[in-house]
Amino acid sequence: YGANVTFTGTLSAAGGGALPTGTLQFMNGASPMGAPVALAAGVATYSISSLAVGSYPITAVYSGDSNYNGITSLTLTQVVNKAALNIAANNATKVYGAALPALTATYTGFVNGDTSASLTTAPTLTTTATAASSVAGSPYSITAAGAVDPNYTITYTAGSLTVTAAPLTITANNASRHYNVANPAFTFAAAGFVNGDTVASLTTQPTLTTTAVLLSPTGTYPITAAGAVDTNYSFTYNPGTLTVTPATSTTVTLASS
Repeated sequence: YGANVTFTGTLSAAGGGALPTGTLQFMNGASPMGAPVALAAGVATYSISSLAVGSYPITAVYSGDSNYNGITSLTLTQVVNKAALNIAANNATKVYGAALPALTATYTGFVNGDTSASLTTAPTLTTTATAASSVAGSPYSITAAGAVDPNYTITYTAGSLTVTAAPLTITANNASRHYNVANPAFTFAAAGFVNGDTVASLTTQPTLTTTAVLLSPTGTYPITAAGAVDTNYSFTYNPGTLTVTPATSTTVTLASS
């Protein structure tokens, strides 16, 4: 299917007479194939590439001229076989927790101006991934199947879906304490969790530290977050501020003697 075939009609002069002139009409059964073709030195040809898959009875009808009567050739059976078509699932990516993207395919082997829209039945593209699939399980297969067309023998090539980490921001919460008092327990806020994940879902919790020590003077000190681990997330950290305030005054007792 889609390959060019050329039919050749050759007329022989009976008894060595002059070569026949006129035309040959090539026929597909009862249907003319194009316009009549003028004979040149007793030969006429007709080429076609648009026959669908099947078996065709081809004849050539001679028009006749002043020396010869018209005649129809014996039937030639032209068999058209299926062309090879490969449907390859295109690779795709998505962020962890996001909906599956639209899956697409690349077609190799279409002929005669055919496209994917020409298929009797379009292929179905599916993947083993879901919106909740993890980065650790990536890549996931994408398969194509189920396409139907009488003119093609169809094969398939699988693709893959890669899941990438979702962005997660961890912000150290601000805190305060008095001078000469131990640092409080630091906390943080997280923004960007998906799929119902929470702080408890993290493989490793972030570490929160500050440059302030017990006797650091009054003022402000950074609180930094770092070290969180989870394959499904890429981390960004925002610092917080620890404010050290003056210590509470002690009571002074006066005495006289």
